[in-house]
Amino acid sequence: MLLACCLAAAGIAPAFGQTVAFYSVAKEHNFVQNSSSGLGVLGYEFDVNINGAGLGGYATSLALAPESGFATNPMTATLNASGFGAAIGGYPSSGALDTAFANGSYALSLGPSSDNLNATSSLSLGESTSYPSVAPQLTTGTWSGGKLVVDAGSSYTFNFNSASFTDFDPNNSGATSFGGAVRFTIFSGGTVVATSLAVYNADTQTTAFTSFTLPAFSLTSGSTYVGKIQFSRIVDLNTFVDDGTIADAYGGTGFAAFGYQTQFQISAIPEPSTWAVLAACATLGFAQYARRRERPVA
Repeated sequence: MLLACCLAAAGIAPAFGQTVAFYSVAKEHNFVQNSSSGLGVLGYEFDVNINGAGLGGYATSLALAPESGFATNPMTATLNASGFGAAIGGYPSSGALDTAFANGSYALSLGPSSDNLNATSSLSLGESTSYPSVAPQLTTGTWSGGKLVVDAGSSYTFNFNSASFTDFDPNNSGATSFGGAVRFTIFSGGTVVATSLAVYNADTQTTAFTSFTLPAFSLTSGSTYVGKIQFSRIVDLNTFVDDGTIADAYGGTGFAAFGYQTQFQISAIPEPSTWAVLAACATLGFAQYARRRERPVA
């Protein structure tokens, strides 16, 4: 799912303790990389996210079409403590995704009416041409069996191509942009092992984010992980105004975005059995060295 986390802003926390770090809607084009020679296309998806704290049991709804269809076609979910996220995928083209999720203003609603903090915010997704101009891709590394091979016992630098600054420039004469972000993440199952994000706009980001160094022993030998690189163009923001929106009632920032994301698998080596062989060899070598040291000089 989309970048999101670092675009959170410090908001107004209600007395009930519920806070929202961010909420978003996004359209994404997915890719997979399993070698150094190029990318495979996985299709398109629609994402919705609400992330925060103290949200367990709250309800959220999202219009699955522009606001005019909200009353008859909502998607609803019960949040856990940290929020809710959904990716609705399997669309073979941007046109197919647009048919299912039309461009326009989406309404998100959060909170039970019993605490008087029920709030609705609108986020607008623009034209499909708002996708970034380049897809992320690893540019270095050794691949085996469709996986990137990484030595778990040493630090490792992941190098990838640069996103286009033009994509994220709010002054660009092309598609509307409120800036953008590049995020690199490594997952183990649903757990984030490591992540880093750079936020771009015309004023704050002047150096491209094109590498991430993972410290030694961050991965477990013999395990497989999933990496993901995301380039995201933000096309709408819901700012802090006293209008009863989610941002006003719960804190947080809302945004709409179009993104490219590339995922890949990581094979952490050596395998545990290899470590055992290396340890045995080292022990044998030391024993032989010790015996030589113990022999009397003739």
